[in-house]
Amino acid sequence: GWSVTHQDMKWIYDWLSVCGINMYTPHAFYYTTDGLAKHDAPPSPFYQMPAWKHHGLLSGYVKNLWELLSSGSRKVDVLVMDPVTSSWTAMGEKKHVKKKLARDFAVLQDTMLRNHVDYYIIDTELLAQAQADNGRILVNGESYGVLVIPPVLNIDRDTMKVIERYIEQGGAVIASCCLPVENIDGYSGAASVFGGVLGVDSIGIYNRYISEDGTAASSCIQKGNLVFVPSVTDIPEKVRLFLEDDISILTGGKQNESIMAAHYTAGAKDICYIVNTSGASHRTEVRIKHASEKAVEMYAAAVEKGGSPQKLDTVLNNGYLSVSLDFSPFQSYVLVAGDAALNTDEAAYGSGNLYRLPLEGEWEIALKSMNALRLGHWNLELQNTADSSASFRVSSKDPVTCKPVIDQIADGGLSVAINLKNYFGCPKEIGLPPMECKYQMSFKADKLKELWLVMEPGSIYGQWHMMLNGHRIDPADFTNKQIYMPTNMAADISKFVKTGENSLEVFVKASRTFDGIVNPLYIFGDFGAFRESSGQFGWKLSSPAGSGKIADAAGSGIPFYAGEVEYSKMLNFGADFNGRFDLRIEDPSIQGTVSLHVNDHHAGVRSWSPYTWEIDKSWLKPKGNVVKLCVTTSLLGLFEGQEIDNITHKLYDL
Repeated sequence: GWSVTHQDMKWIYDWLSVCGINMYTPHAFYYTTDGLAKHDAPPSPFYQMPAWKHHGLLSGYVKNLWELLSSGSRKVDVLVMDPVTSSWTAMGEKKHVKKKLARDFAVLQDTMLRNHVDYYIIDTELLAQAQADNGRILVNGESYGVLVIPPVLNIDRDTMKVIERYIEQGGAVIASCCLPVENIDGYSGAASVFGGVLGVDSIGIYNRYISEDGTAASSCIQKGNLVFVPSVTDIPEKVRLFLEDDISILTGGKQNESIMAAHYTAGAKDICYIVNTSGASHRTEVRIKHASEKAVEMYAAAVEKGGSPQKLDTVLNNGYLSVSLDFSPFQSYVLVAGDAALNTDEAAYGSGNLYRLPLEGEWEIALKSMNALRLGHWNLELQNTADSSASFRVSSKDPVTCKPVIDQIADGGLSVAINLKNYFGCPKEIGLPPMECKYQMSFKADKLKELWLVMEPGSIYGQWHMMLNGHRIDPADFTNKQIYMPTNMAADISKFVKTGENSLEVFVKASRTFDGIVNPLYIFGDFGAFRESSGQFGWKLSSPAGSGKIADAAGSGIPFYAGEVEYSKMLNFGADFNGRFDLRIEDPSIQGTVSLHVNDHHAGVRSWSPYTWEIDKSWLKPKGNVVKLCVTTSLLGLFEGQEIDNITHKLYDL
């Protein structure tokens, strides 16, 4: 939704890229988010987003990534057969089996990725055209050494012929959970092939799998190079019976399942793309199978704009290049290894002296644009205005949110009369009678200067006017003024807002189901918006806080603010560092775009983890360095009236 950041989008691109996907269609770049349009499948990472001006960093990252990866060929030695024909036959009384097949297939793929066993998925039609040659499967000029068969109900005749020849030649096949028994296109011989080689009852294994309780086979069975495992999670271990690890990412001697990898080769070079998919930091040992017995140099490529390649300490041992890598949350690397992989003048060696910026405590705050108060909850009163015996006057018990009046009636449990409309040859249509809708909300304010009441086109449907503390505001009082969008309409309410309690009423003549206040209104100005600890008025507009905690937008009076927030603080870096000097933010509260200045020198922009900047030491002072972090927000607070927990990614109403 509207909480999306470049970090979120990079995480998605990284996941897709490590799976081999290199064509993306971002969803979506909308020409407008006015009114209800913003709720039509958000978000829009377009000009509406405060971070849009930095979007080139993300598109540049993806471009540079695939320029590197496309220079090589992916190293894959495992084929996973697509169980699509089993999904087709799992209908009717076997619908539960269809769900089970899909779940097991998903778990299989995830387990293999997390155990760094790379694979391609092959459909049965393509597999039927493959050749079995000397214990390997040849497809479109590529050769594979292991075939993994997920839980399946059937395998067609032509595909089974290739598999049977492959087994006879000593090819490695790993089947799991369910053996193929069903007749498909007049063929059901797969059961006897697997059952004969393994010495098992294929029908019994099949029946246990498709039963409602889904009892699994009890143990692993291996005859020659044909293996049956009772769980798809056993497959990576069995693949290693036949293939050496191509790449391992180890923490504490075990495969780190939070980190994914893909291995490419380009001539004598190895290219490894490695992604931390988790929000945690990891210290790892990366081991990459290397064909040459000669030691080579390795570097982490500069994929991001403004980055520089970094040489790495590597060890060649028993045919594997080994390197120690630390991963920040969601960090990715592209490692390149080979003879003269990098000119020594092109890269810094290792990391610099690292200073972790402490975000705790109070920081001075300066907003780059006006602050906002979101008016998204209204007390609603409805009154029938037509000459009718079915007159009514009802009020909502609790405030309603901004949406069409028919939804507000439903949400508020309001009882109103209905109209029935007759159309020739058609059933009667239910409609609403003409109504006067009175929306009211209150807020408190201290003495403030410039204040604007702001709305988007399409925020109110029906004939309307407003009353602010008894002062009438008509549609003609709103003029086009860009506040957060170029289409914003704004009215100057500075003279109407008083110290203390303020009441805003919106009167709408509604005759259609979609009339009413359908989108929040906003007050913009130079103020802090603070939640009242008690009382019915909810929010109070006061002088800007001036300082606050970086992770506490609501406590700093900017819960609905959208744009850039400058946080500044005086810091002492201490020692006289030799070599590189890097500043890094390691705090989960920062997951948006951040621009860093040190003593008014711009160090650059980072839109995702790791938030690390190389600092020119000539910028630093012995004591008292002014650090400014310009943090770009999302539109979540402004558009949805919510905040996000960056740890759990759960949304909470403000």
